[in-house]
Amino acid sequence: MVSSPLSRGAALCAALWLSSSSALRAEEPAPTAPSAPLPPSAEAGAPSTSDGPPSASEAPGAPAVSEEERRLLEAALAADAAPGATTTLPLPDLSKMNPAASLPFIQSLNPEMSFLFDGSASWFSLDPPLQTGEHDPDRSGFKLQQLELAVGASVDPFARFDANIVLKGDELEIEEAYATTLALPFSLQARAGAFLTRFGRQNEQHPHAWSFTDQPLVYGKVFGGDNNRGLGAELSWLTPLPWFTTISAAVQEAAGGCCARTFAPEETPQLRSPLDLVTTAVVEQFFPLGDDLSLLWGVSAQTAASSAGRAEIAGTDLLLRYAPVAGHGRWSLDWQTEVIGRARHDVDPLLGALAAAPSPTSAAPLLDVGGYTQLVWRIDPQWEIGARFEYVSGVVDDPLDPDWTGRRLRTAAQTTFYPSHFSRVRLEASVDQPSWLGAPIFAVMAQLEVLIGAHGAHPY
Repeated sequence: MVSSPLSRGAALCAALWLSSSSALRAEEPAPTAPSAPLPPSAEAGAPSTSDGPPSASEAPGAPAVSEEERRLLEAALAADAAPGATTTLPLPDLSKMNPAASLPFIQSLNPEMSFLFDGSASWFSLDPPLQTGEHDPDRSGFKLQQLELAVGASVDPFARFDANIVLKGDELEIEEAYATTLALPFSLQARAGAFLTRFGRQNEQHPHAWSFTDQPLVYGKVFGGDNNRGLGAELSWLTPLPWFTTISAAVQEAAGGCCARTFAPEETPQLRSPLDLVTTAVVEQFFPLGDDLSLLWGVSAQTAASSAGRAEIAGTDLLLRYAPVAGHGRWSLDWQTEVIGRARHDVDPLLGALAAAPSPTSAAPLLDVGGYTQLVWRIDPQWEIGARFEYVSGVVDDPLDPDWTGRRLRTAAQTTFYPSHFSRVRLEASVDQPSWLGAPIFAVMAQLEVLIGAHGAHPY
């Protein structure tokens, strides 16, 4: 509702706008048309047919006023004529708006959606090579690493939903589909569904966020070819410490050999008790060491029953980033390192401790360790180079990897060109040195990635 003084101002603004728009229309050249005889009222010196003064449309030389414009003017003038009266100015009819102008209103009803393609062409000196990741190039030739559909939106002020559906070859799978809370008290946040476990640095990242074409060897050996994930729930807490610190705990079902290889090498096991669930605890800390330097350090632990007893996995990750705010070209330098260790027991020590009878004597646990360190220099928004070194130990008589009896080293270097934020071309070369083979495995990989749609920002 608009009061009388305001309606006078609105009427004045409307009149000014109409006069200016009418003047602009009057200045536009009219198409040439055969002249028609003027009506008697328009002849020179002819009196007006109305009793009052000539209207805007009847004034000599005045442009024509449409019925809609006349109605708006009369409504505003009528409001001014009634002291103390109020009026509501009519709103524009959205159904008559230009579709291009109404596009923001339409898109606000749609979720964020994007399609992402990753494909590669590779050559290996040994076919098939000993790759450990499902998205890795695994033979000489071309490979569709993934076609990913990412969908996400806020459900309401209290929750958000995200999903990633991936096509790999002829296989379609739901990689992630989970809801995240947005309004829990006490700096808490929960999520539930199928999600990548918050373990370490790279486990949560999808392949398009990797700095190299293939997955680290230790991930494939310990977690599986598609990182560690599964159905479950997670609770995170942003602590009130002076520096940024989050503590997370999650329980998930072991998702089989793809994503929980240590606990369920083949199929998802049948739950016998809550102790069979994969339990993960993570502490992440962020330290701003200045305007240009920052440090992210995390510690992770995971445990669950395995097919042969029980297993524990522990890891630590470190990211040191130098990004000068006053530097030219927006360049940055990242040093990232992860170390993961694993212990496997042929008898579940937790169940043995809870049993009334003493646990039978078990063999020594199988212990192995692995990790990687990498340095990535983002030269400018379009160019990037990086180098990575990996080490993974072996175990004699390992039921999961009987041939992996000794250490394995791999060194890789990559150069990446980003034509835009939505595409990249990467060239990578590597030397893989399994100690149980007589010769190293050389590889050259070229990767193409393209993205369309609205894709959310990657985590820090």
